[in-house]
Amino acid sequence: MDKLVLASVVAVIVGYIGIAIKRIYKMRANIIDDYNSFLNEFIEEVSFYKSPISSFIDRILPYKKKEFRKILISYKDCITNNNSLEISSIYLKSREKKIIQNCFNSLGKTNSSTQIINLKNCKIEAENLAKLADNDLKSKGELISKLMILLGIALLILLM
Repeated sequence: MDKLVLASVVAVIVGYIGIAIKRIYKMRANIIDDYNSFLNEFIEEVSFYKSPISSFIDRILPYKKKEFRKILISYKDCITNNNSLEISSIYLKSREKKIIQNCFNSLGKTNSSTQIINLKNCKIEAENLAKLADNDLKSKGELISKLMILLGIALLILLM
């Protein structure tokens, strides 16, 4: 009986690890999607309304997911303290962090027409990042979660 309980617990833990790994890939894809939609909204804002970025961030903050909201809040703090943004998200790769940091740190440094060009370039990079994150979620995230669940079942069978 103890052997059955131990095998079941091991199987559940291994399966849960696989699901947690898939969740990491999903969070990464969500952050990049929010970043991409932020760029779309901000390009419109700069093109038509030309309102300050801090008021724009205040307006869109409730509509963004938790992890990207943290990035926006830390960027807003950087604006008030006149610092550069450092992203510390565990979900993003270092290259993705650098791309997003560079984009945010370049905001408000030029006139509006140059800013729009820079934002459109950032948007192209964001779309590429979004495609890569979605592909990773569909291939690696799904594969790892399914393999870990199968590994859990195999361990359950072997340990019984």
